[in-house]
Amino acid sequence: MSERFAAAASLSGMVDPVSWYDQDLNEQFQLIYGTKEEVTGSINDLPFQMEQLIASGKQMPKFYMTCGTEDFLYPMNVAFRDRFRDRIDLTYHEEPGIHEWAYWDRNIRRIIEWLPIKANEKGGK
Repeated sequence: MSERFAAAASLSGMVDPVSWYDQDLNEQFQLIYGTKEEVTGSINDLPFQMEQLIASGKQMPKFYMTCGTEDFLYPMNVAFRDRFRDRIDLTYHEEPGIHEWAYWDRNIRRIIEWLPIKANEKGGK
């Protein structure tokens, strides 16, 4: 992963779709991802992929996560943060907000400032 990417960011991300199969959204998730059995351990199972990368010892990109505290995905994002924050280079931000463009618009600016891009690559700042 780090051979291709220096950083990755998530704004109110569906960072653990496998955990949502036990909710009432099972039918919608199967349309998007397939069955729970197909998703578990697949490329769409981000916690599994992260565990594999950590175990490999390969250099990993920097990660940034942000999620509004009133977002329906907030508990999932907090669980992901808590599981990985001591094992990866993770910057986490939260503030009041829901799953909407206004939240993402405010926070994309933080991500752009956080990105590990040299000043001359940002337009000469």
